[in-house]
Amino acid sequence: MGQTETKALRPFHETIIDAINSASSDNLEALMSLVSKTKIPANHDAIIEAFNDKKKGMGWLEEAGQDIIESLLRQKAEMK
Repeated sequence: MGQTETKALRPFHETIIDAINSASSDNLEALMSLVSKTKIPANHDAIIEAFNDKKKGMGWLEEAGQDIIESLLRQKAEMK
């Protein structure tokens, strides 16, 4: 039997950044919907940065997803 390489699982608040960076426009909308319904314990600033960079690269309006960013900022404040 062949051996399969197992990778250590990573927390959502880390893997979401990779997912955002590789997302298509439709996938980005789905990911941000998921983020808006998920309690994120850490990495808020990096998630916001990845989202803003991706929006800009896709030519989205700056205001797009602002409610999600505000939600992440609220969660960050609650963690302090």
